[in-house]
Amino acid sequence: MVGAAYQQQTGQTADGTGNQHGADNDLLHLDADIAVSTRYLYHKMLTKNIKKGTVCIAQEHNHHNGDQKYIKKQIHAIFNMDYFMPVSKELCDFYSARVTGKVQCRYIPHHLEYMPDTPSSLKSKNIVSIGRLSKEKGMENIARTAELLPQYDFVVAGSGPDQDMLKDIPNIKLAGFLTGDK
Repeated sequence: MVGAAYQQQTGQTADGTGNQHGADNDLLHLDADIAVSTRYLYHKMLTKNIKKGTVCIAQEHNHHNGDQKYIKKQIHAIFNMDYFMPVSKELCDFYSARVTGKVQCRYIPHHLEYMPDTPSSLKSKNIVSIGRLSKEKGMENIARTAELLPQYDFVVAGSGPDQDMLKDIPNIKLAGFLTGDK
């Protein structure tokens, strides 16, 4: 990751103050073949300042929620990236239809696409999901899987618009939003 990679290589933050935004010139000194930026605020800084030949990958974990200003900033920020990997297929399709330049949108699922044929040898039958409870996080798959596997207990930590979809499934326990100390 942009700021974290510099800190790991040098033992200090990009500008010596803890402010990652001062990393612009220091990015040229990173010895990396691939650089990953996780927020649109860093995407443009990365492509302007990284050494030539470095593959630049932009990730985004937020949904635009129809915010045209955010969408415009995102598209502008990824213009010179090699790859853009949004959190969902829906967002990948959305941005693929709108981006120009060399950037290629790619989707990598953040959930299981299938149920393994061979069961785990673990003794407990608990499945845990942690994250925002929304369509792009695959909550409909959690609901469907819980209904298909009533012998398993599902613990779902997080909050979001798909919470109601899960609340009436008997083997799902909704833990709600949890902070880092829980």
